[in-house]
Amino acid sequence: MKQQNDKPKANKIALGLALGVGIGAALGSAHGDMAHWVAIGSGLGVVFGAALS
Repeated sequence: MKQQNDKPKANKIALGLALGVGIGAALGSAHGDMAHWVAIGSGLGVVFGAALS
């Protein structure tokens, strides 16, 4: 039962990570510093995904 309860949390973290990377890539291409913005976006995405779950 515990694994089933962990799946939605993992899915939200993965979704947050994907959104964060996407937003980071968009900001990075606009600002010309892709790696920096993708790192920030992915970090924030994981935090928000964990907070929402």
